[in-house]
Amino acid sequence: MPKQITVPMRYINILIAIAFYLYSLNANCLETSPLPNKIIFGVTGGITQNSCLSGDIYGGYRFKNNSMLYETNFGYTFFKNSTRFDGFDNLFYASHGVFGEFNYLLTPRLFTGARASINMNFVDGKSQDNYELQSTKDAPTYFTGMAVFGQIGYNIFCCKSIDLRLKAQLGFQKYIIGTGAIYISNDISPIPAEYRDTYARESQLKLLGNLSIGIIIK
Repeated sequence: MPKQITVPMRYINILIAIAFYLYSLNANCLETSPLPNKIIFGVTGGITQNSCLSGDIYGGYRFKNNSMLYETNFGYTFFKNSTRFDGFDNLFYASHGVFGEFNYLLTPRLFTGARASINMNFVDGKSQDNYELQSTKDAPTYFTGMAVFGQIGYNIFCCKSIDLRLKAQLGFQKYIIGTGAIYISNDISPIPAEYRDTYARESQLKLLGNLSIGIIIK
């Protein structure tokens, strides 16, 4: 005869209490909706299309206009990426920038929007060394660029002052990269033949993707 297992009543009561609390919390979240005309602050961490880290720190303003709810944010953005340059693959760089974005809330939870940023890009030291082992030219060290994204996201209302935000982005980064450092340049004219052994420059347009999760303090 197998031994019967009994569960103490106090454990059952604890489980019922926890289930009731989670149910109440979920119901509260469902009923909560973002109030218009709110100053917000956010922190986000994510992963890019090539499994590198990304992150944002920003402030913004959520407002209502003609019964429609909008949000505008400005802040600092960071991501890591890689590029192909002068026939060399996997030249990694860290991108730091400032961004502005505008979101439209389709529902109190679901939103869509667009983002634009200006980026400063620093080439990884190991990538510089690998490039110079295979080339007679100096490695790229720094270049500027800009990125544009379309985005869609979902807000989970955890409590009155905090939201959990899930977001997906797809866009592109445009930049000019060359040997040494390029600060600001729109020059994409061909390199004169007498300089091709010592200097290279390329204009690139690179697809970007990002998945992120973060918190918003309202």
